[in-house]
Amino acid sequence: IAVLAGGRLFAPQPEVIAQLVDKHIAYAQLEAPAEFASSDQGAVTEWFVRQAGLRVTVPDYSPAGIRLVGARIADLDERRAAYVLYEKGHTLLSVFIAPTRGEGMELTGTRAAYRGHEYVTREQKGYRTVSWRDGQAIFGFVSMLDYEALLECADRLRAERAAQTRL
Repeated sequence: IAVLAGGRLFAPQPEVIAQLVDKHIAYAQLEAPAEFASSDQGAVTEWFVRQAGLRVTVPDYSPAGIRLVGARIADLDERRAAYVLYEKGHTLLSVFIAPTRGEGMELTGTRAAYRGHEYVTREQKGYRTVSWRDGQAIFGFVSMLDYEALLECADRLRAERAAQTRL
């Protein structure tokens, strides 16, 4: 339902996880879902800095058979977000990282503990999602991979990001 406020028309924003799933579906339908196609972690990291001023951790999931495909700049809740695309076989894994600005961007779903950290899991339109926020950013994984694989990937990103911020 649209609301008229202050002379402007506002439509309610879809919940964050729903936005991520919709973007995952939309990007998967593109001939080239990655604006910047590269399997080089360093090149993808540098591309985000050059294109959007975003410092993004790009983990190596190749030991799990998940390869880096590339990246694009996404829009999430009216802010620029990093979209990193991986693939295992023919199954896509979308990783979204969006800076937070105070309140908003609430995560809804089932709380799941994994290796001492809390994540939010949810199924939406047939896709599994794992997400969390750390005060500086919101992180969202969307795929048809099983929850164990998604939680493992999320935990690796969290650990690598923590190591980078300690340096």
